[in-house]
Amino acid sequence: MLQHQFPSVQSNAAAYLQHLCFGDNKIKSEIRRQGGIQLLVDLLDHRMTDVHRSACGALRNLVYGKANDDNKITLKNCGGIPALVRLLRKTTDVEIRELLTGVLWNLSSCDALKMPIIQDALAVLTNAVIIPHSGWDISPHQEDRKLHLHSSQVLRNATGCLRNVSSAGEEARRRMRECEGLTDALLYVIQTALGSSEIDSK
Repeated sequence: MLQHQFPSVQSNAAAYLQHLCFGDNKIKSEIRRQGGIQLLVDLLDHRMTDVHRSACGALRNLVYGKANDDNKITLKNCGGIPALVRLLRKTTDVEIRELLTGVLWNLSSCDALKMPIIQDALAVLTNAVIIPHSGWDISPHQEDRKLHLHSSQVLRNATGCLRNVSSAGEEARRRMRECEGLTDALLYVIQTALGSSEIDSK
């Protein structure tokens, strides 16, 4: 069904897998064994937004939790990290961006994937999520918009991912420090939060 000629069938099949594997590690493993992760990764390059949304939702659930590191490795071996990054770079759909960064955050808990994420996703997370959501380009009289950006789920997911990958060692942290704009944008988010009621938020 994930390879069906009609996008609506593909989208519904992916959405069903998302529902089916929620909280069920046995089903997650079975989907991996049946080749489902590769098929879902392939759908990230589909032309239809609804297919992207359903595929991302299924992948996010499939790689959630420490017990599913085999699924995370499989996704990486299927070219999943570059595929996630390609879609994150081009989509403007807020829900899909939340799902994509959620998948990356889930993947980042696996030690074996921390450096691959830095290599393939750091620049796009920085330039497509962190910097735009930091509020740098917003004038001082738009403080409400700054706080809205800072509390967005996509920013939370991206910073959670970067927090995880920063534990991969000195080389990882060096790459992050050298990523232009990342440190300044994160400091700006912190400074803005310190000056608002957002200080205790995620």
